[in-house]
Amino acid sequence: MKNLFLILLFSLKLSGLIAVAQQPPPLAPVNLNDFAEAKPTNCSHRTAALDGITQKTPADELIIVIARLGDSESRMNLSQRRLDNVLTYWVKYLPEVYRRKPETIVLAEGEKVKGFGQLEFYVGGKLVWVMKIERNVDLYVGECYPPDDNYIRNGVFDPCEVPENKIFYPCCDRYVRRKRRR
Repeated sequence: MKNLFLILLFSLKLSGLIAVAQQPPPLAPVNLNDFAEAKPTNCSHRTAALDGITQKTPADELIIVIARLGDSESRMNLSQRRLDNVLTYWVKYLPEVYRRKPETIVLAEGEKVKGFGQLEFYVGGKLVWVMKIERNVDLYVGECYPPDDNYIRNGVFDPCEVPENKIFYPCCDRYVRRKRRR
């Protein structure tokens, strides 16, 4: 009986360790200076970074995203459009089981920075990622590669032709339905 109790106790302890080991490791804080010379990345890298941040952050933990324009960017609503694409990606684009609740995401605009514009991601009050963005363009995320050759026109892939991308800027600008006057 005593041996059975010890075996049961050991197996419960072991199963507890296994359950803890299956949780994703927390995001490690980064230093803003590490990204000073960083260049903008392509759509697939940005999408992977957004996936990594949300997967390694518990569902009830707050993610703060701060958009900063670069010193040569002048479009008034560019920061808001970039932030909206991050929110849309996490709240609407991802499969339902991976989506975040909007109340777990805080979006803010910060001061301009030297060089490229950037998005800063904070979890638990610590900076965990910085994403540089090309000058004067929206944040492209979502379906980065053509699903098939039907989406390639004159050798060029237009991501806005993919139905899933129509919820992101700049694609949603093309598909705004205007009310007709009668």
